[in-house]
Formats: sequence, C-alpha cells, structure tokens
Amino acid sequence: MDRKKQPEGVKLIRHRRRKRRVVKRRDMFALRGIDLLGSQLAHRLEHVSKYIKRTCRKKRHRLIRIAKKVHWRTVAAILLIVGFLGVIAAGNYVLLTRRTAQQAMKDGLAALQAEQWEQACDSLKVYLHKHPNDLEILVRYAEASLAIQPRTLQHHGVAVGAYLRYLQIKPGDPDISDQLARLCYSIRDYKRVEQVARWRLEIAPGDLQATTWLARAMIGQEERAESLKVLEDLVKRYPQAEDIYGLLIDLVLQEGVETSVDDALAWLDLGVSSNPGSALLRAQRALFYQQIRKDSAAARTDLEVADTLRSTDLRTMIVVTEGWLALGELGRAFAQLKAIETLDRKTLADSQLDLQNLSLVLFSAKAELYLRSGRSQDGVKLADEALHRLSGGGRTMFLPSAVNLYLAGGDIDSARKYVDEYSSAIQHRADRFSQTQLVVLRAAIADTEGKSYLVLNLLEPLLEESPPVGGDQWHGVEHIQVWKLLAQSYSRIRQDRRALVALEKYVLRSFGDWEATLALARACYRANEFTKARQYAEDAERIRPDDLETKLFRIRASYRYMMESVAVPVGGPPTEELLALRQAYPHNVEISLLMAMAYHGQGLYDEAVAELKRAIRECHDPLPAALKLVMLHNEKGQYEQAVQVCQATLPRVDNRAALWLLLAEVHSLARRTDEARRTLDQAVSVLVGKEQLIAQLALVRHLLSHDERQGGIDLLEHLTQKYPQDSRPLLHLLQLPEIQDEVQAAQRMVDQLRAIEGDRGLQWPFAQAQLWLRGDDWRNRVPEITNLLQRCMKADPGWPSPVAVLGDMYEALEKDDQAEEVYRHFFNNYPQEAEVAIRFLSLLDRQLRYIEAGRILDRLPAGLSILNAYRVRAAIARGDYDTAIGELRQRIGTDPQDAVGRVMLAQLIFHHVGDADLAMNLLDEAYALQPDLMMIASSRAMILQAAGQIDEAIAFLDAEVARRNDFPAWLLRADFFSEIGRFDEAEQYYLHMTEFRKSAPTAFERLGELYEKQGKMVQAMQIREAGLEIDPNHIALQRSLIRILVSSGREEDRNRGLTLLEKTLQQRPDDAVLLAIWAT
Repeated sequence: MDRKKQPEGVKLIRHRRRKRRVVKRRDMFALRGIDLLGSQLAHRLEHVSKYIKRTCRKKRHRLIRIAKKVHWRTVAAILLIVGFLGVIAAGNYVLLTRRTAQQAMKDGLAALQAEQWEQACDSLKVYLHKHPNDLEILVRYAEASLAIQPRTLQHHGVAVGAYLRYLQIKPGDPDISDQLARLCYSIRDYKRVEQVARWRLEIAPGDLQATTWLARAMIGQEERAESLKVLEDLVKRYPQAEDIYGLLIDLVLQEGVETSVDDALAWLDLGVSSNPGSALLRAQRALFYQQIRKDSAAARTDLEVADTLRSTDLRTMIVVTEGWLALGELGRAFAQLKAIETLDRKTLADSQLDLQNLSLVLFSAKAELYLRSGRSQDGVKLADEALHRLSGGGRTMFLPSAVNLYLAGGDIDSARKYVDEYSSAIQHRADRFSQTQLVVLRAAIADTEGKSYLVLNLLEPLLEESPPVGGDQWHGVEHIQVWKLLAQSYSRIRQDRRALVALEKYVLRSFGDWEATLALARACYRANEFTKARQYAEDAERIRPDDLETKLFRIRASYRYMMESVAVPVGGPPTEELLALRQAYPHNVEISLLMAMAYHGQGLYDEAVAELKRAIRECHDPLPAALKLVMLHNEKGQYEQAVQVCQATLPRVDNRAALWLLLAEVHSLARRTDEARRTLDQAVSVLVGKEQLIAQLALVRHLLSHDERQGGIDLLEHLTQKYPQDSRPLLHLLQLPEIQDEVQAAQRMVDQLRAIEGDRGLQWPFAQAQLWLRGDDWRNRVPEITNLLQRCMKADPGWPSPVAVLGDMYEALEKDDQAEEVYRHFFNNYPQEAEVAIRFLSLLDRQLRYIEAGRILDRLPAGLSILNAYRVRAAIARGDYDTAIGELRQRIGTDPQDAVGRVMLAQLIFHHVGDADLAMNLLDEAYALQPDLMMIASSRAMILQAAGQIDEAIAFLDAEVARRNDFPAWLLRADFFSEIGRFDEAEQYYLHMTEFRKSAPTAFERLGELYEKQGKMVQAMQIREAGLEIDPNHIALQRSLIRILVSSGREEDRNRGLTLLEKTLQQRPDDAVLLAIWAT
C-alpha cells in the first residue's frame, strides 16, 4: 500500500517508533562514555596505589639501615640517664611541697597570731592540701574562716567542710560535733544539724548536747511533736540544763492553743526551781512575764534576782538588758550594756557568739535606749556607725532600728533610703515578720510626713492577721510600734476613742515609754476616765520621777479623781505639794492652774481668780490661765470681765485660735451676736494655717445658727477647695439639709471624703450609709447600708452614731427585736452614751415596757437631764404619779425653756389631779415657748374633749389646721372627728390628706381603719390596695390588707390573702404580726 495513501493513525504509530529508535541510540552512546570514564579512574587509582607502596617500602628500608648503625649500649645509657633525672625531679618535688606546706603552716599560724584571718586561711589551705588529716590545723582553719568579717556563706561553707573532714577522721568528737551543729544551725541548715547530732548519738547515746541539737533541728523542720517528746525526756534526765527550758517555751507557745501560755510558764517555773542560781532562766521568765503575761511586778522581781547574781555569761547579760529595757529601766539597761562592752576577749570567745551578732545586739539595744530617752542626735550617730560596721545579714537586721533613729533625728531622706535597702534585702523572703516590718517602716515615714490616712491604710490590715496565742509575741513578730503609729494617726484625724484604745495597747506592750504613758494619761483625762488618768500619770512619774510636767499632771489627775470619787488620793495633801512647787517654779502656768483648781474646788472663788490673774501677769504663756479665768467669769455671768480678760491677753498670744473663739462665745452668751461675728471675722484675718481653719469652722457654725446659712455653706465650699485633704469641711457640709437634698452633690462629697480617707476610712462609709438612707429606694439597699454601718461599729465600738442609725433603720423596717439587740449590746458596753440610750428608751417606751425602761434609767448617770422624760414615763407606768410630777417640776425649774416638760406635766396634772385650769396654763406656757410643738395641740384637744368642750376643741383644731396646714395638723383633726363619731367629716379630711405625697400611705391606712370601724370592709380593702399602689412596701398597709383578706367570708379573697401572706413572709420571715395572722 502506498505510504502516502496510508491512514493517519498508521502514520502516527510509525512516527513514534522512529522516535524511540533515536532515543535508544542516544542512551547507548551515553553508557559507552560512562564505561570509558570508569576505566580511566580505575587505572589512575591503581597507579596511585603502586606509588604509595613503593614509597613506603623505600622508607622502611631506610629506617632499617639507620637502626643497624645505632649501638644498643648507647640506647641503654640514654634510658638510664632519663630515669635518674626523673627520680631526682620527683624527689625535689616532694621536698619542695613538704617545705612549702611547712612554710604555709608557719605563715598561717603567724597570721592567726596577728589576727590576719584571710591570710591565715590562704596559708592553712595550702598546708591542708598536703596534710588533709591534720586535725589541729583543720580546727584552726575553720576558726580562721569564721573569724573573717564580714562573714559570708562561703566562709561558713569552708568551716563546715573542715569540721566534716575532722569528723570523718575522728567520728563523734563532742566538741567538734557541737561546733558544727551550732554553725549549721546559724545558717538554718537543720538537716545537717540533725545528721551531726545523730552521728554523735551513735557514738555516745543519750549525750545532752547532741540530743538538744537534735531537738533544735526537729523544731526548725517543724517536727514539733517529735521534738517535744525529745525535750520532755531530756528535762527528766537533765533538769539542770538551762537551754532545754528555753526551747520548750518556744515550742509550747508556737502551738497557739489556749493553754500554751500557762504550759510555757509551768516549764519556766520548773526550770527556775531546778536551777535557783540560774540568772538566765530568771531573766527569761522576767521577759515572759513582761511580754506575754503583762505582769510588770513579777518581771521586776525576777530581774532583780538575776541582776544580783552578777552573771558574766554574755547571753544572760543580753537577756537581762532586754528585760530592763522592757520595764523601762533605761539606766539599768545602759549599765548592762556597759558591762557587756567591758568583757574580755576570752569571755567573748567562750560565749560562742559571733562577733558580728554581738555587735548587732549591742547596736540594737543602744538604738532602743536612744529612742526611749529622746537622744535623737546621738541616735543618728549610732545609726551611721552601725551601718558602717555591720554587713550582710546583721546589717539587714539593724536597718529597721536605723530607720527609726533617722526619723527621730528628722533625717527623712536617709530613712527612706534605708527602707528601700531593707525592701531589696528581704524581697525574696517569705517570712511574715520581715514583710510586716517593712510595712511598719513605710508607715513610720508616712507618720513623720503627717500622712495619717496612709498610715491607717498601711497598718490596719496587719491587725486583721491574728497571731497565734503567745507564740508570735514571744518571738517579737507582734510589732508594738503599730499601736503607737495608729494612736498618733487616730489622734491627728480626731478619732479620739480609737486613739485612746491604740495608745493603751501600746503602753501595755511597751512599758517604760514615758512619752507614750504620759500621752495616754492625758487622753484618759480628756475622756473623763480619771481613775485611769491618775494611774497612768503615776506610771509615767515612776519612769521619770524628776520630770516636772509629769508630776504636775499627776497632781491634776489626782484632783479630778478626788472630785469624782470618795476615795482619798495617794500621797500627802495636794495643796501643800503645790505650794512647794509654786515657790520653786513661780512662773510655771500649770502650777497656777492647779492652784486655781484647788481653790475653786474648795469654794474659794476670789482666791482662784487672784491666782489666775497673777499667772496671766507673770507667766511666760498666759493663754491657759486666761482661758480658765474667762470660764470662771462665764460661770458667774460676769461677761464684761470675761471680755476684758480676753482683750487684754490677745496681744500676748501668737497665732492660737482658742482665746478668739472663747471671746466670740462670751459675746454670744451676752446676746451680742454682731460682736461675736466681728470677733470671728477678725480671728480669721489674723490667724494663719491650721489655727485659721479652726476659726473659719467656728465662723461657719455661727453663720449656720444665726440665719446666715447660705453664707456658711459658701464658706464651707471654699474651705473644701482650700484644704482638699482635710475632711472637716466636707463632714460639715454633709450634715446640712441643703446639701442632703442635692443627692448628686452629696454623693460627690462622699466620694471626695473616700478619696481623702482611703478605703479603710470610717467617715465616708457612715456618710454613704446616711445618704442612701435618705433616698426613696433605701429599702433596696438595706444589706449594703447594714454592711457599712456594721463596719463602722466593728472598727470603732464606742462610736454611738452608727449604732443609732442602724437601730433607726431596723425600727423603720419594723424589726424591733434587731433594733433592741443593737441598742442593748452598745448600751451594756457604753452606758454613758446618751445618744443610743435615748433611742433604746424610746423603743421601750413605744412598746409600753416601762419597767424595763426603769432598769435602764437606773444605770444611767443622774445628771443627764435629757432623760427626764423617760424617768417620768417610767414613774407613771409604776403608778408613782407624785414622783413623776416631782420629776417634771424639777425638770421645768432646771430648764425654763422646756416646752415638752410643761406639756407632760399638764397631761399628768389633768388626768391624776383633775386641775384643768392649771393644765391649760401650762399648755399656754409651752405654746409661748414652742408654738409648733404638736404635743401641745394634741394635749389641748384631749383635755377639751375630756372636759366635754367639743365645740371649743373643734374650733381650736380648725384654727391649728388653718395656721399650720401640714399633715400632722390635718391628721390630728381627722383622728379627733373619727374619735367622736363624726365619720363623714373624718373621711373628707383623710381623703384630703392623701394629697400629701410623702405621708399619703399613712392617710390611706387611717382611712381604711375608719371604714373598718363603720363595717365597710370592701371599701377598707380597696383603700388599702390604693395605698399600696403608691407605696408597695408599706408594711402597715400590707398587714391590714392581708388581715382583711384572710378573715373575709369569700373564698377568693381568703386565697388571695393567703398567697399575699406567703409572699410577704418570704420577705419578712420574722414579722410577728404576719406570723400571728398565719397561725390563726
């Protein structure tokens, strides 16, 4: 077939075949080239291999020819020479190292003799490298390493290694075992201490020292049960071992149970009885009595005995020093320190106390002495010296004392610098003591800078961390400085009750602080606690018997104590002592004040005035005498003489507001209001700083009480801007109705107050609770309000205002049982606080519990005239009307402006004497004094009704409604018409009263009662439902509606009433009325 005529498919197949043949030819040529290249490479490699073999053969033949030429004797000679030289070199090396070691030992011993410890260590290390089993040098090497100052952990490690090597050579050596255990214990390597103790006990079972170290190691590893068992066994076998008792005390106190203190004291007593000549145990028990039991008398007895034993043991002397410091015997503590400093080197070496630690102990004791005695500049020098000499852990431990010394010396910058250093040094420590100490130091700096609220926010959280019973105090973790700083801060922000409590806690924990003890006596005096004031004044005088200020205050406190008590004051006649002091110090104004007090107490008014006038003329500071003289003139109503004294003394008084304010008060008493205003204005213009603020606040009070309220408010707002960190202007503003009505403005002020006080403040939570209580939605905030008020009550248990507000809230919620619980708890602790007592009595009076009210009244001070009304009611409840009338007549005679007393007397005279004319005259007098007093109108209407003068009563009530046009007047008239049976008119009046928005629920409730009285139960139900639409939470409306529904004859109403009752009981599960309805 012609190829041209072949099909296209055949052509394509043939084309592919030709293509394959061409590819196969190319592959064949490539394979031939690879074979040729491989044969060429193989030929080359064969050629190279033959060349290498030929070269190696030539070199081997050459070496053989050379070797045949060398003689064997020569080789042997060379080897002998080389061996001989090696022997000589080895001998020389041995001799050289021996000579070097001997020289190193000589150099080391010489360095030890010269106390060149680092050089001694270097030399002895060389010697021990040659002679590692020399026991004597091992000990000297360890001692030299420990003598290097400042000592580091590396030095400790060298000494530990030397002692361990010693014990490997001579296991169980008692002295070295004791030294090694002591060394490991000092660096808190308790496991190593236990190991060393057990090594020793394997050699000498029952060894006292080893067993004691074993117990210490167990305590360090918190194996308390095992260590207690070991120590109790030791006491039985070695009752004369002093160290055991100290360990037992620490261990027992750390258990933190209620009997810990008694158990610890029992061990101390056993130790003292077993070792009557032990000054150490006596001193330890004295510290226990002072720091744990707070028994200064017992502590002093033990310290006296310890002092007479004249121990030269360094540890005992240190404990005795601490004991005298704790008792405030600064002179005797300083004498002990001097005795320690004079101890010879051998005694110090025998004490086994590190010199660095000894320096730390001495510096710390001196720092405490300087702080207690007020030697601030000496304290700064001591801090400089100590920080220069101390290093490492000792320096860190002294830093808190240094900071306090710098603060006492006024060097705040240095104090802040070393607080930062202390913070860096302890940042990796987890122990509570160090972290607490850092907080206290920062608070001390804040206190020095006057940042009281910062101090409180730093320190108050520490009080919430309750330490174990006794244990932490024994170890010093309870920072007594916390109480002192808190007291100072509370005092500066005028929280006097809390300041008094904190200062008393500090003084009881730091006996011997003269300044704090005297401050506590003054605080008790201001709080009218004259028994305590005299007691603490006497304590302060014992600390500084020659201090005139302390002696004079003790006399003042004794005078007030004598005036308040029948007991005879301690000491001789005060007047004789005062006369002697006046002769010795004629220009001391306090002596003149005490003389005037004595004369005034004896009724010698002229002599008191003469003494004060002399003091104003002759004393350097006339202000105290002038203030007292002005008060005496005021008592007699001699206002002109009082003004003259003020005007004559003011030019001699520099920038003090007290006399200006007293002059303004004199003008007010003399009814010269304009003069009082001018005096206060002048005081504001003359005074500066804090004294000016005091005068401005007095001016505010004057403006607010003399119909210039807007001026007072404007001045207060100005003061809040001028003194943004002072809370007093804000607190004044928040008590004003004008501010209380502006909720947003008041909330901003509360927020400002919180910013000033910090989260732990007390004024802002109380202000916030009051603000919420004034709101319409206060019932929705009851839990929050309760939490804020209870927080205030917990922080300051003696503050009556939160108690009164919380009780009022419970009464408004009709939770009288909870209100009574709050009142009673406070009253039992603080019966002298009239604010809570009045509310408690009002609650009992409202519940008609007059007998209980009488018991409460019997516990109250007789001089509280504000409680006379409750005394009258209690007498009436007992049927003792003559006593009640007598009480009221005495009350009116004491207070001519008492309108309430006249109303009560009028009611009593009308009902139980029957003298209507006298009763009406008393009501007329009350009306003249206080025309808006609702008791007057209700009593007059009641008397007129009882006398049958209905028309006169109606005319009087119509006139009162026309005059007052307020809810109480309308309510009185509506109730009167309801009482006399004129229901239609009463209904009209009640309906009109529903237009008073705030009081509308009460009007609806009274209207429902009116309908019930008429038997209109459907209308009574409907009107109460209408009232609940206005105030769904009105409990009186809820109760009455539920009662009507449940008692209804209709099944539907009863079911609805029961449903409403269940729902309401869920909200008020303790409501007695609802529970009674449920029970029926």
